[in-house]
Amino acid sequence: IAVGTSALAAEKRGDMPYRFLGRSGQKVSCIGLGGFHIGNSSEDEATEIIRSAFDARINFMDNCWDYNNGQSEIRMGKALRDGYRSKVFLMTKIDGRDKKTALKQLDEYWFRINDKNNISVVFFVDKDASCNILIQCIDICKKNGINNVYCKTKKIT
Repeated sequence: IAVGTSALAAEKRGDMPYRFLGRSGQKVSCIGLGGFHIGNSSEDEATEIIRSAFDARINFMDNCWDYNNGQSEIRMGKALRDGYRSKVFLMTKIDGRDKKTALKQLDEYWFRINDKNNISVVFFVDKDASCNILIQCIDICKKNGINNVYCKTKKIT
């Protein structure tokens, strides 16, 4: 796909540059907040980190079902209450190699984030997942209102 330079140009809001995320039509901050370290913090610290990032105009946040045995997702879900969640573009990653495992990871994520209706992106990370499994999971995501689903075929170790 050829992209003109105007599509790559960042829009600035204050000091934070924003760009379109793929073809989603969503503008996200060029700097994101990863969720791994959130699970190693207290709930109060996690909330302060997440809300401070938002106050600094970071609207792209990332998590994964297995970060700190789910504590990262739980803490991020709690920190994004009180109206923050609707203002953040939240991504998760799953790596289930079969439909049952992938759907279990999605269900755990929805439960921990405590917001099934506002997940922004599901990112599949597994070179061994079959195309059929990914298509089934994408279909389930779309039926649940998740329209931004991306697949990555390189295994992360």
